[in-house]
Amino acid sequence: MASLRMYAPARFTRTAEVRAVLDPHENGGQECDRQVVWFDGLTLAEAQRLLALMPPEQARDRQNCAPSFAEMVALGARYPDMRFHGYRVDPSRSDERVTLEGFYIPVEFGEDMLAEVRYLPDEWDEITIDGRPYFRAWWD
Repeated sequence: MASLRMYAPARFTRTAEVRAVLDPHENGGQECDRQVVWFDGLTLAEAQRLLALMPPEQARDRQNCAPSFAEMVALGARYPDMRFHGYRVDPSRSDERVTLEGFYIPVEFGEDMLAEVRYLPDEWDEITIDGRPYFRAWWD
């Protein structure tokens, strides 16, 4: 019996095209199994490329109350300096996917961004990236 998968086809997160986008941003997997691999600093163009490469239903994927993958990309289109962070679930699991769990945006746009999301992030703060202040938001 074939295993049921959240999104099809199996191994879509490890195609050469998806790897070219994600691999430079990946931070490594969980110590015990590498089934979940985090990434950080994904640009808007890279997020748009991923959205085009993945199965259509992946566009609705979300981290709990976060905007969906497609909604995050749409928000980023209005704020082109936005960067994304999230994780990739390995093909060995039936819930293989790419999830955007948060973003970085120049601090001057942080309040505007909060007004545009349906549910407030679980956490947010201000950080410095390359000497510039950014607003960081994420959903647990």
